[in-house]
Amino acid sequence: MKKTFLFLYSFLVLFCSCSNDDLDNVVGSWKAVERYYDGHLVALGCVEHKYLKIEEGGVYSWKFKDAAATPESCYSDPDYKSLWKKNGNGYEFYTNPGNYLLGIGTVVNGELIVDYPSIDIKIVFTHY
Repeated sequence: MKKTFLFLYSFLVLFCSCSNDDLDNVVGSWKAVERYYDGHLVALGCVEHKYLKIEEGGVYSWKFKDAAATPESCYSDPDYKSLWKKNGNGYEFYTNPGNYLLGIGTVVNGELIVDYPSIDIKIVFTHY
């Protein structure tokens, strides 16, 4: 009887210790701090004027930080909204329209690092 109780207690502790911590790592608002093209650090460009908002429901969007202060040339990049999902230890970000895999992200030491392999760009984000 004690072994059964110990087993159930251990199972309960293990079950309760599993949570949505992985989602908590990525859900929120992120600002770009570094951008790499072909492995080389480059200027942030229009990404500097936006932030990435990742929601629990599997939706992400790019939003202007301050539309009035954003250069006119950056308005060609509209506020963008699409889908994301967790996959293993990382996160997949999809295009809209088309729902094609656009970027693959991981959270490392509080930074979100998203690789966009089809365009050879990597962006490093911190919480906004």
